[in-house]
Amino acid sequence: MKKYKNRAETLIESLISIGLITIIIIPTLNVLSKSIEANYKINKNTDINIQKQNIIEIIKSLNYENIKNKEGNYKISNIEGLYSLLSVPNEYKQMDIKIENEMSLDIIKTNNYYINNNQNYYIYKIKLDKLEDYYLPHFN
Repeated sequence: MKKYKNRAETLIESLISIGLITIIIIPTLNVLSKSIEANYKINKNTDINIQKQNIIEIIKSLNYENIKNKEGNYKISNIEGLYSLLSVPNEYKQMDIKIENEMSLDIIKTNNYYINNNQNYYIYKIKLDKLEDYYLPHFN
């Protein structure tokens, strides 16, 4: 009879142990799952912001006349459309840039300027969605 008692205690102890381990593991796996999901979203947002910064750098590399003639607000849905809109030379084109959602591009003339050879060269504000930077005129 004593053997049954030990077996029953062992069974109950095993069930309690499995229950406690389950109670501990399920929340831990949930936290791990949420952290992996958050990490994925952060990486995706970082990649999108890097691509937007690359687009702004391409715009900043253009000559002054090109920027001056393109002042305004544009909706960009693909990189080829941006390249043709701004007449980007082939050496500045990056084909690995992918635009997933339509972006708003604003090229705005500021009140600040440089004077070169008695001519005013204005500084332009470039705004791509929420990312902002400034175009400074290039002088040879």
